[in-house]
Amino acid sequence: MDPVSAGLTRLKLSTLAPKEQADRAAHWERNHRITMTTLKEDFDIGEAIQGGLSSGANTHLTFGRYEGALNRLARTVRDSLAG
Repeated sequence: MDPVSAGLTRLKLSTLAPKEQADRAAHWERNHRITMTTLKEDFDIGEAIQGGLSSGANTHLTFGRYEGALNRLARTVRDSLAG
């Protein structure tokens, strides 16, 4: 991900396949398409969320309520920044 501006991020997604499975290129191409389809749904939802956040209508945001790993990441970053 490469942030271009406050409202725009450039994303490059690659699917890596084992060299020893070069004869299965069609399998990995299909796998990449499935991944992109799934992520597009997530990206569309994320874009809608960002649009809502930028409206200023919400007074607060609950970050990662059902995503335990996100909370751990936020804690790790906070603790690391605190020194």
